[in-house]
This record gives sequence, structure tokens and C-alpha cells, in this order.
Amino acid sequence: MRSSANVAAGKGPQIGRRLYIYLSGHGLATERFRRALVTSDALSHVFIDHILVTAWQESLSNSKFFSEYVLFLDCCSQAQVTLVPSLPPLQIVGVLVPPPPQVIACAAKYPLQAVELPLGPNGEYHSVFTYELLRGLRSAAINPATGGIRTSDLSAYLYKAVAVHIDKLPDKTGISREPDFLSSDDIEFFSPAIAPAASTPRAITIKPNGGPVPPDGTPVNILDHARKPVGTAMIAAGVISHPLAPGMYKLDWGQGHRLVEITDEVAIDA
Repeated sequence: MRSSANVAAGKGPQIGRRLYIYLSGHGLATERFRRALVTSDALSHVFIDHILVTAWQESLSNSKFFSEYVLFLDCCSQAQVTLVPSLPPLQIVGVLVPPPPQVIACAAKYPLQAVELPLGPNGEYHSVFTYELLRGLRSAAINPATGGIRTSDLSAYLYKAVAVHIDKLPDKTGISREPDFLSSDDIEFFSPAIAPAASTPRAITIKPNGGPVPPDGTPVNILDHARKPVGTAMIAAGVISHPLAPGMYKLDWGQGHRLVEITDEVAIDA
């Protein structure tokens, strides 16, 4: 084991800077801070095989194996529990004070459900949470002011992006329209040092939803994924131009609005 080898060499138990854990499937929650993943043999009468993920996260975060911990849990958080998840076979000898920085993001608020929708290019079903999580980490959650992605940027993006999908459903009963961050310590997911520059003006076509194209000279307010003002541009021949880093933006011209995603090269409808 690398940790044991490091200890023997006098380097301490740490084997990496950050541990990422991602789990997806059927889930349950005995309470808000106790989330579990249901395993394929969960109906066993001999041993309760649900994985109490939050307990594993707590144990690992006190192990000193890593300095930061990130858990993405994509499953429902329903409270109708018939089998209580078992605790991990780990003993916490001592609790680290202060605890290491960690982010725990769940797809659904307690005690609600997470859903899959036809979000793929050919109608393939994807989890709404994972779909938007990947979009956010790839570029959509970039903070235009800093050029990077930190915990607050990712959470602000996910709260709004997931809700957009859920609000379109004809029946939202029992479905969580937002993710649930059980822990949201400040962690850097994307460094401004490697972020694409925003200095190049981006040409964005104004496409009203069924309405007329605003006349030339109409001011368009540009807001980032956290609804913070980024700038204002004037429409000329149905197009605006403004320096924008990759990310999600709302264009608002009073009589209409449009959501766009700026990639490294183009602007596409969100």
C-alpha cells in the first residue's frame, strides 16, 4: 500500500492531493446527511448491502490519505427506507481538526428523487445532475470575472442549470429541482491560469423565441451563470459582440431573453 510505504519512508500517509468519488444508481437516505447507494443485492436477508456513502466519505476524510475530498452522489434521496444501510468497516481513530476541505454534492435534496431525461444528441437518456455537472466542469461554470471554477461557481451553476430541466416537466411531484450540497468548502476545480482568455469579442446572434428581432441599438444586458452582470452590448443587424470567457450566460433585452453557452470557439443555445 502506497500510504504504508510513505509512512515507512518518513513521508507521512498522504498519497495524493485530492480524492474524487462519483457514485450513480438507486439511492435512499435515512436523513439528510446520511445518503446511501442501493446495491444490486440489496434485498439480502443476511447482510444489509446498501453503501452508506456519506459515512465512507467521513471515514476517508479522516484518513490523511488526501488533503481534499470531493463526493458527487447521483441518486435519489428518498426516505422510504426498509433496510438501514450498514456502516463502513473502518474505525476513525482520531478526528482531524480542522477537517480537510471537502465538497459533497448530491443530485437530489432530501427526501426527493433525481431523474434522467432524453438529453443526448439522439435522445439518449442521461441523469440531469451528471449531465449538467460535466457541462459545468468542462467550461459552463467558469466565472467570467476570475476565469476559473471554484465551489461557489459550480454550485451556483448547478442550482440554476438543473432547475431549468425540471421546471419543464409536466409533473414535478417528488422530484428535486436542485442538487443538495452537504458540504461546500472552497475548492478550486478549474484554475484561472489555464482558463481560456476572454479578450476576444464573441459575436452572438439574437434569437428571440417567436418574437421579432430587436432593432439596431437595442441594449442587451449580459449576465453570467450566477446572474451577475457581465456587461452590456448594442444589437447591430441582429448580432451583439462582447468579450466573454467560456461559460453559461443570459442575454436580456427587456422584451426578450436568450440563454447561451460560450465554448472555446462558438456560442450555442443552452
